[in-house]
Amino acid sequence: MKRFSLFAAMSFALLGAQAQEATPVAEANRILINTQAGSTGFITDRVTDLTFAKVQGPVRADLKILSSDAILKVSVIRTSDCVAYKLGVIPTVMFKAIGNDAQLISYMNSQKGALTTFHEDYTSAEISGLDLEPGTDYTLLTIGVDTYGVDCEVSAANFTTQGIPVIGNPQVDVKVTDVTTRTISLSFTPNKDVSAYYFVIGPKGSLEEQYTSYAPMFGFKNIGDMVKAWGTENKGPITYQYKDMDPNTEYELYVLSLDVEGTAAPVQIVNVSTANQGGTGIASTEAKVTAYKLSDWDGEMKPSVFVRFTPNAETLAYRFGVYTAASYESQKDAIKDDLCQEPPMPNMAHWFFYDPLETDFQVNPNTEIVICVASKNANHEWGELNVVRYTTPAQASSAPAHVASQRVQKPSLIPSQPGRVPSVSRIQLIPTR
Repeated sequence: MKRFSLFAAMSFALLGAQAQEATPVAEANRILINTQAGSTGFITDRVTDLTFAKVQGPVRADLKILSSDAILKVSVIRTSDCVAYKLGVIPTVMFKAIGNDAQLISYMNSQKGALTTFHEDYTSAEISGLDLEPGTDYTLLTIGVDTYGVDCEVSAANFTTQGIPVIGNPQVDVKVTDVTTRTISLSFTPNKDVSAYYFVIGPKGSLEEQYTSYAPMFGFKNIGDMVKAWGTENKGPITYQYKDMDPNTEYELYVLSLDVEGTAAPVQIVNVSTANQGGTGIASTEAKVTAYKLSDWDGEMKPSVFVRFTPNAETLAYRFGVYTAASYESQKDAIKDDLCQEPPMPNMAHWFFYDPLETDFQVNPNTEIVICVASKNANHEWGELNVVRYTTPAQASSAPAHVASQRVQKPSLIPSQPGRVPSVSRIQLIPTR
């Protein structure tokens, strides 16, 4: 163990760590300890010295789940330098979302009542005191503590809680009655064991990805929670049509049924695809200026350029933008790269357009603009950028705007809401033979 004076320690920290701001030692009045979990700061006047110590071996409480049927039974064996360990449980979806051991330890320590400290080894012990949801994936974990009280290594094991037995066999018969490039029509017929049901749809694989991404935020503990939260309650037979779907796309429909007591059955997954659109040739979309008129923008009439976009038969999807001539000339490559790209996140609304469209853009008089359209075919191969130049007249017509036009919305992400993972009650380990 080594003890450094405050001045020497500050010099060592500032020089060795190469601090982002080279504050002279004489001027510094804070000591910052930076870790993977974040930074912890101290006022220098309150620090007498810094002590550096060395622990020879790993500090870990090796955890194994022996059984998890009716009773959760585990073994926990400490390494020689592990004097104690903290035991806790967390939904597996939350465990996977946390980046590393340091962040996991910080998170678990911040949850009141989430950890219980033990000082003994157990070759076999039953765990009680857990408040867990049925039919849910959880991660049991230990955090090894050394002789200095430092939280060290994590040992983790996954298990799944038993689901509550459902009454009967609650199922919903789902039939695909019609599909087009942009719509999916469905009929739902629940059997007599279903008291209510919910359903959501997404491109193949996306609902699982969204569950993994958003479960910590929304507090979902299993995928049924997500279906129930994002779907709407239905009772009895219904028909439903999804609109504004993407062509050439495989979708998964998740259906959650509740029995007569409100217990959730396993989620049903129904596969369905939209009809094909586009070809394998060169994709191109025509952009034609149809008018320069006054148009209502949030209650104010402003001069607007109306443009009609018409994709050819080879086009699956297209994107467009309108720029001043000066902006276009200074960043041609950046504009092309921006338009010819896939969405940064799955399920972004209003990223692509698939059908003929007429819309307007607010542009001042006597302004030279450039309309750019990028199109891709069914093989997701981008065609040449279509560039149309236009200079607005000195005055916009006061005639009413085209009824056929529609204001285009900006791309948007799936909305998120704050959520939390409830802490668990105090855990007990009961030795077994």
